[in-house]
Amino acid sequence: MRKIRIKLEVDTNPPNGAIVESKYLNFPFLSSIAAHELPSLFAGKLHALLCRDYIKGRDWYDFLWYIARKCPINLTLLQAALYQTGPWMNTSQQIDIDWVCNSLFTKIKSIDWQHAVLDVQRFLKPEELPSLSLWSSASFESQLKLLADSDTWNS
Repeated sequence: MRKIRIKLEVDTNPPNGAIVESKYLNFPFLSSIAAHELPSLFAGKLHALLCRDYIKGRDWYDFLWYIARKCPINLTLLQAALYQTGPWMNTSQQIDIDWVCNSLFTKIKSIDWQHAVLDVQRFLKPEELPSLSLWSSASFESQLKLLADSDTWNS
C-alpha cells in the first residue's frame, strides 16, 4: 500500500477580491467544494512571483501555464494581496496591466534561470525536460509580451 502525503496550507487572513466558484466531485461520493476561479488563482501566482524573496522555478512553470491559456488576471485580488504582504504592503500603488507587466519584466531580468531550472526539473516528465533549455530572460520576456498584448487580461 502506497502512502500519499498531502500538505494543506490555510490562509487565515486572505486578501479580498477572490472570485469563488462551486465545483462538484462524484468520488467517493457526491460533494461540492468552493474553489477560486482561474483569474483569481493567476492573481495569487503573480503575487508569489512578485513578492517571494527567493526563486521558485515551479512558480515560473505555472506562469507559462496561465499564459498559454490566455488566462485573465483578477487585478482586484492582486492589488489586495500586494497591499497586504510584500514590498508594496500598505502602499497605494495603482495596479493595472501595465504595472504588472513592468514589474514582471524587472523580476524576469533579475532571475538566475539556471537556478529556476534546477528547482523545477524534478517535477517534470522526461519528455518536458528539453523545454527547460529555453528558460532565459528572453524567453520569459516573450511570454510576458503575450500577456501585455492580450485583450483578455482584465477580470
